[in-house]
Amino acid sequence: MKAVELFEKEVASRFRLPDEAPLWDWMHDNITLKDSPYGGKFVISETPWLREPLSCITDPAIMQLTIMSGAQLGKTTVIQGGVAWALAEDPGPTMVISDAGDSLENLAENKINPVLESCPALARVMPDNRNGKKKLKIKFPQATVMMGPANDSFLRSHSIRYIFGTEVSAWSPGNVQRSKKRTTRWSDRKRVYESTPKLAGDDFCAEWEQGSQEEWNFECLGCGGMIEPDFSEIIKWDENETTRPDGKWNFKEVRKTVRLECPECGHAHKHTAGTSRRMNNGGRYVAKNPGANERNRSFRFTALCLPPSVCSWEDLVEEFIRASQQAKTGYTTPLQEFVNLQLGQPWVEERYVKIKDLALDDYDPSVEWDDQAFTFITVDCQQYLADFWVCVRQWSRDGRSRLVRYERPKSFEEVEEIREQSGVKSGLVFVDRMYKPDEVAAACSKYGWTMMQGEDTSDYLISETKGKRKLKRRRPVSNKVKVSISRNSPIVLLFRWSNPTVKDILATLKEGKGAEWLACDVGEQTEAYQKQVNGERKTESIDRHGNTVLMWKKFRENHALDCECMQVAAAIVMGCFGSGEV
Repeated sequence: MKAVELFEKEVASRFRLPDEAPLWDWMHDNITLKDSPYGGKFVISETPWLREPLSCITDPAIMQLTIMSGAQLGKTTVIQGGVAWALAEDPGPTMVISDAGDSLENLAENKINPVLESCPALARVMPDNRNGKKKLKIKFPQATVMMGPANDSFLRSHSIRYIFGTEVSAWSPGNVQRSKKRTTRWSDRKRVYESTPKLAGDDFCAEWEQGSQEEWNFECLGCGGMIEPDFSEIIKWDENETTRPDGKWNFKEVRKTVRLECPECGHAHKHTAGTSRRMNNGGRYVAKNPGANERNRSFRFTALCLPPSVCSWEDLVEEFIRASQQAKTGYTTPLQEFVNLQLGQPWVEERYVKIKDLALDDYDPSVEWDDQAFTFITVDCQQYLADFWVCVRQWSRDGRSRLVRYERPKSFEEVEEIREQSGVKSGLVFVDRMYKPDEVAAACSKYGWTMMQGEDTSDYLISETKGKRKLKRRRPVSNKVKVSISRNSPIVLLFRWSNPTVKDILATLKEGKGAEWLACDVGEQTEAYQKQVNGERKTESIDRHGNTVLMWKKFRENHALDCECMQVAAAIVMGCFGSGEV
């Protein structure tokens, strides 16, 4: 080839006009997806729910695109096509961000780099030396693409036009905002974040909620209306003596009855390839946050979109029933995975696991209790010490107890007023020191209260003297520690208590398996108390040694639970369980 021809080819590759075809057509014609069953081609008719998200990448009016979905529904394909198009058609500094480790290496080796190499426009200018082309960084003549982990180190010092973030729900808090700051100098910046969700309220969910919140709806083949993909509302199956004889599910019979019912007309859809295609072809996105910034669009789609050859509604129902049965035993992981990976929704335990509020006992807390030996006040301090939750409980010497008050004061002064009204000795007021420990210590010194601190240890080694013998025993509460505030201030006592062990003891008491433990209507905060005292449950987790263990996990406000745990710890300190009731 003559030098002039080489020059013309180089100029043509660098200065050609951008391809204005829709991105899904551009992907079909310009890249190869090795996971595609259609000869490596991207075929939009098989995933029509990707059409709108893909159009956002090429639309200069859209600044941010957030995709929340179940697994294996095409969200990574959006990233693959978006990165290739940006570098080939409208180049600018590009960053692909994932969580660290093997997933990042896999993303580069098997998802991003092969697609870039398959694109003719990029292959012509692909660098062939070690300085220009590395696994996680490719320096094209027109722009550089970097791939790296979602951490503070990688997200520093770069000015980036295109951000493509994958599995964002796995990122550490704050890294989404750090990535966004990399694009501030570009007026035509574009940020694309995709992930299966995890927990409600995390950074990824916040990004999705700030967008347009567009849900992929199906067309009803009966009335022609749109069907919102709410699994619990539209997926139905029979529960009778055939499908659940003697209370045990017969999944072979259950599967025969599974259908999707239109909430408007009641039309029952069976999951066939033809039905799935027709419902999706007539489907469209419906925005739930139409007042969002018009430059910020967010989308969600679920496994209900998929044809039966990939994931049938029958499979989903069986998985849901099995996971729900496990959740009733306290093992909620399979149900959480179903919600995240199949429904593409963040996990909200209260929505999927029914926890009863605490049942109340019938007694008058104002009537004197003959067996009362101690009255303890426990105080759960809120962040910034802006307000407090206070529990007053009476105890007998053999571990029986009853709730007397539960209130929400706004200051230490109001806590002291409750102590005076209740006639409780100052040293029997136990205050949580998690937030602002120095200020808590100063207040305890001023009023003569005692501090408490929950810790994630199982127990404490305590030395005891029995006659002439010195014994060492393990206890759920530590020995007292003397804390000095200042030279002229009274010493404050501090007790540390085991979070897991004390919560186990409290659970035993609440279930009626130990000494009598009562709670009644205590006025304005009764409903809050009933919910909060059951604000945690045991779920399966992996400890730092890789072992599967059951651990207490918060799923809603738990202030009353914290107060009652400190009550148990105080009762242990004062010897209320010496008779071995618990």
